Amino acid sequence: MKEVWKGIPDWEGYYEVSDMGHVRSLPRVLHRSNGYQQTIFGRLLKPRVSAYGHLRVALCRPGRREDKCIHQLVLTAFVGPCPDGCEACHNDGDHQNNRLSNLRWDTHAANMADTARHGVRRGYKVRRSDGQTYRTCQEASKAVGVHRGSVARSIRLGQLSGGYTWEIVHV
Repeated sequence: MKEVWKGIPDWEGYYEVSDMGHVRSLPRVLHRSNGYQQTIFGRLLKPRVSAYGHLRVALCRPGRREDKCIHQLVLTAFVGPCPDGCEACHNDGDHQNNRLSNLRWDTHAANMADTARHGVRRGYKVRRSDGQTYRTCQEASKAVGVHRGSVARSIRLGQLSGGYTWEIVHV
């Protein structure tokens, strides 16, 4: 099956998202204030994992920078804007499976019902380097005596917090 690409609303000409959950920048030329023209080559963006286990990318253009969840970009480009009272839902509970076929707009209650059906709270756990797991970053931070943000930051950046490295584990 061939991957289908569409422009990201409000970012047309800069970025595209695919029905397989990939995001790429488009080639373009920037005109600098000093008269210099800089060529930007298109490339596939490398996503990072948020503290909640979702894949995110940074989108940039002159005068604007935004950090976006890939699942929301896929739904917005292929289905349309998020209806009032809805949020993006992963049908299989895997927050890193951002294929269009695995995503839908639905209510928060339906999303929580999915979570219960998959048998997980929020679809992830936090694991520290010695193998101990916790349900949330807040629970993990209390156990080792550091701020919740320190655990979340260490997950994003791969740094130590409270003497441990941390990671998101999908269950």
